[in-house]
Amino acid sequence: MINTSKNQFLKSKPTRIGIIGSGVTGRAVAQFCHECDIHTCSFDDEHSPNCELSDCTYIVYSPGAINSPFLREARRAGIFCMNDLDFAQNFYENRTIAVTGTNGKTSTAEMLHHILKKFHIPSLLTGNIGIPPISRIRQFNGNPEMWNICEVSSFQAQDLTIFHPDYGLWTNFSHNHMDVHGTLEDYFWAKWNLMRRVREAAIVNASVFRWPFAGNLSLDRIFTVRDEKIPETVLSCAHQMCNFLLIRALLEKIIPNQPIDPHLLKDFHFPPHRLHVCGTAGNLTFWNDSKATNSAAVRAAIAHVKKFCDHLVWITCGRSKGEPMKNFRHVVDASDMVLVMGEVGGFFLTSFPLSKVRHCQDDGALIEQIYACVNAHAQKKCAILLSPGFSSFDRFQNYENRGHWFECISEQVIRRIGR
Repeated sequence: MINTSKNQFLKSKPTRIGIIGSGVTGRAVAQFCHECDIHTCSFDDEHSPNCELSDCTYIVYSPGAINSPFLREARRAGIFCMNDLDFAQNFYENRTIAVTGTNGKTSTAEMLHHILKKFHIPSLLTGNIGIPPISRIRQFNGNPEMWNICEVSSFQAQDLTIFHPDYGLWTNFSHNHMDVHGTLEDYFWAKWNLMRRVREAAIVNASVFRWPFAGNLSLDRIFTVRDEKIPETVLSCAHQMCNFLLIRALLEKIIPNQPIDPHLLKDFHFPPHRLHVCGTAGNLTFWNDSKATNSAAVRAAIAHVKKFCDHLVWITCGRSKGEPMKNFRHVVDASDMVLVMGEVGGFFLTSFPLSKVRHCQDDGALIEQIYACVNAHAQKKCAILLSPGFSSFDRFQNYENRGHWFECISEQVIRRIGR
């Protein structure tokens, strides 16, 4: 059981908590409430609830449920609503580092976690990384020295009311999630809502404040970090080096007088589906960057991969999140050929030169196009890069599923070449 003796939230003993969303977060909240003997009721689009919203003392909602009609109805009814980060904040007092940004959130959080272990500082990863903080409460309460490294998405950041991290990291900012936030400016303010809630220090990449609507925003506890020219070390990707510089600036505040060097990451392994080689055959190399879901991420991938090839084939696919297609023009120009699949296929055919773009209707057509390209450029170092730039939800359950699909495509092409 959870110790409730010191918790004011549980002392009031809510009669029932409504949970909007039945995914990983919703299930974690339900499990926690069950252990605390709190009645719950779940609301989602697929199942009929067994109670009314008016029966609930509070509403807790998952990040993906921010546009749920149940949430709108609950707010209209005056029921206090909180997202999962706010809810969890009621039950632990451990120090928290919030990590946000358009790209690089997960990698930055995991690099920070890895380095803290090197200094024997206990920490746990939570949040948008796939582990709801409410599922870590026992571990936090069992060790007051345990740090919470919490990845925070814009969906979670935009309407926080209780969550107050001690430190914050903001990796970068560019177009994303226009289908949810509506405008780029609203997306920016969602991120800013997290940074302004930081208690001690927020470390922000200086590029974030180049956007015109950022103006002269400043807080005493906001510190900007500019990119530096650092010799290539274990972090050969420029964007990962930028993330490391944020981590270094943060750790200089948390553990001063300790050298923070990139070689602390020499045994660090980046999470899957984030710009890594997934297959080779002669001069041919396949790169899997399935995690990339916006143009900024694709540009970073293209810049890195072009260092290692003479001919670049970019594979894009997925469902648009509202980013303007003009943002991808630089990527198309930098590619020797573009193979496009999925819902965005039509957009590419109408937005870019047909001489460069091939619309592949199915996996067989994609494999044929890759094979034809390899044959045509057999004497060149050829790279096949999956860096979609769009969400996976037109066809795949998530980016991991999409990444595994591309690895299977790579294997089929390599086997065919080897015949």
